[in-house]
Amino acid sequence: METFLQSSLPEIIGYSASILIAISMLMTCILRLRWFILAGNSLFIAYAILIQAYPILILNSFNAAVNIWFIWQAYHLKGNYAVLHAENNAPMLERFLSYYIDDIHKFFPKFIKFEENDVVFLIVKGTAVISAAGFRKINDNTYEAVMDYVAKTHRNHKPGKLIYEQENIFDRLACKSITAHSYNKKHDKYLRRMKFKSVGNHKFELKPEYQNKS
Repeated sequence: METFLQSSLPEIIGYSASILIAISMLMTCILRLRWFILAGNSLFIAYAILIQAYPILILNSFNAAVNIWFIWQAYHLKGNYAVLHAENNAPMLERFLSYYIDDIHKFFPKFIKFEENDVVFLIVKGTAVISAAGFRKINDNTYEAVMDYVAKTHRNHKPGKLIYEQENIFDRLACKSITAHSYNKKHDKYLRRMKFKSVGNHKFELKPEYQNKS
């Protein structure tokens, strides 16, 4: 039995690595794809060591290092990220909304379009729009986040961190609080990660003092 396991272990690891790489090819989220490829690279490294296949070891070590670098960039918002103010009829915004409208409605079922006085921001990485967020004035102190959507290919919490923390959204809107409604559990989790607090009836609120707490 021990001999069988010793002879089969490299094959098990190799097949497992291949399965992870194959699964990653089905993913639309780039960050999740990179995590799966990194896991596959790690298993291929172990496989290469066990069978002493040094070309496989070198290739997957290089691939793993590249994936670690890009994953680190994604989690630290390194790279060519920028937050741009957008007019409501901007072609880039209209194209983004029309392309993702079905997925947008999964998180914001009541969203149709931004109103004339809404304040809209686009997050771009390089030249690609990856996120759109729009805020509507409720009163002199409060805005509502009517839509805050990240494209599936870049879906993680980092674009939200860029909007709500690094860009100091309260200064840009000249307000003291931001409210948001949630229509599913995934969005609940996202809002809490952005340090919104539930105020009941699927409504959340963010204030500057919430961000200052660890």
